[in-house]
Amino acid sequence: MARSVEELKVLKLAFNTVDKDNVGKINADQLQGIIAELAGPEEAEECLEGLGGALPALMDHLDVDKDGMLTFEELSKLSEYGTTANLPRMLITAVIYAADKDNNGWITAAELKDILTSMAPPDQRDQVDEVVGMLMSMLAEDDSSKAKIDVVVE
Repeated sequence: MARSVEELKVLKLAFNTVDKDNVGKINADQLQGIIAELAGPEEAEECLEGLGGALPALMDHLDVDKDGMLTFEELSKLSEYGTTANLPRMLITAVIYAADKDNNGWITAAELKDILTSMAPPDQRDQVDEVVGMLMSMLAEDDSSKAKIDVVVE
């Protein structure tokens, strides 16, 4: 998905709002602040709750230089995954891409299970295997052990 100028402006405004020290980099806590800023006051908690434990994977995926901080350029990668108008979908898409540890465009059942387990509320984690099995049987090619990420996010 192409990055639109408007999307980048929205992300830059949220970035600048959270980067109060003007250091040009944000940490994981500040990334939560950006997500809350983009989601708005009524949806922020639900959006962050939906990410659950996947926030570190998202942070790691966006953090190109692996310094534990995000520059605006690194954060702007989010715009490849959708629009801020549909923030939950954008974040879930980014998290699924983050689950592809070897960056080969495919997600294995194990990678999908890891990311879904980190996102699931504790009382629903016992259902992850069933969900992964169902998703992989619908989306995986041939042997049902991996699926193309672009098919998963559709």
